[in-house]
Amino acid sequence: MEEIQEEMRTLWAKVLIPAFVAVSIKIAVTSRKNKMTIFNVIASIVTGVGSAYLFSGLILSNFSPEFVPLMIALVTISGEKIGNWLIFKLNIDTLIEALIEKYYKK
Repeated sequence: MEEIQEEMRTLWAKVLIPAFVAVSIKIAVTSRKNKMTIFNVIASIVTGVGSAYLFSGLILSNFSPEFVPLMIALVTISGEKIGNWLIFKLNIDTLIEALIEKYYKK
């Protein structure tokens, strides 16, 4: 049980908090330039934090502890950019919005 608690502390302190900070800064900078919708904000958070979580094991094992937050932030912002590009390039945003409208209009 103690190992699980230590893993959760590591996940929050070294991965999720830096990822949320990085994606928050990216959203703040983007909102000053362009209009952000709630869908854009949620998509940015999901893709950014998801990519940080996906690559967290690799980062934690290959970088020294003082560089882990920086690398998590870089992966977060890069993953968010790639995720947004894919969402809007493949028009997934219109599909998701149509599905949301369909199920919430009933």
